[in-house]
Amino acid sequence: MAHVGPNKRGKNTSNNNTTVGLRAACDQGSSKVLQNINNVRAMLLNGGDVWWDLDNAQYIVPKVEPGQPEVSSIFAGAVWVGGFTGLPDNPNLKMAAQTYRDGTTNDFWPGPLTDVGTIGFDTCANWDKHFRVLGENIKKHIQNWEIAKAEGRTELDPGEIPLDVLGWPAVGNEHFIDV
Repeated sequence: MAHVGPNKRGKNTSNNNTTVGLRAACDQGSSKVLQNINNVRAMLLNGGDVWWDLDNAQYIVPKVEPGQPEVSSIFAGAVWVGGFTGLPDNPNLKMAAQTYRDGTTNDFWPGPLTDVGTIGFDTCANWDKHFRVLGENIKKHIQNWEIAKAEGRTELDPGEIPLDVLGWPAVGNEHFIDV
């Protein structure tokens, strides 16, 4: 919807073949995390956009000590996904895109879609977060799994799994909500 100017939202566009409207009954994603790695400090959001805090550029390279002047080489970025349907006779562009959030439209929501491409309020609320896992905990989990296999076990007890790995949002992870 970001490809539509603010004065045309909710109205027929000039080609008269689409109406723009919301695609989910959810609040916009609000989770954000400041990534500090190598010589980069960058804000990551979960609404399809990155590298800003909704007001200021937040892609700082090289990162500087707090209180020092910052230079951001990029103001903001976003995911844009599109394609054509109805080819070859009646091509129609279908697109999901995020620009500078204006509070009235959104194409990206936290969480997985259903098989028919919808998402509900509870799903959005449960997924409005970032998931952080440490490399050392992944190595520990692999080590624990190798020990369990050597002992002839086919499963690990949840207490043997580091919490950030246990709570990773993998398909079918029964521990995801509780962690």
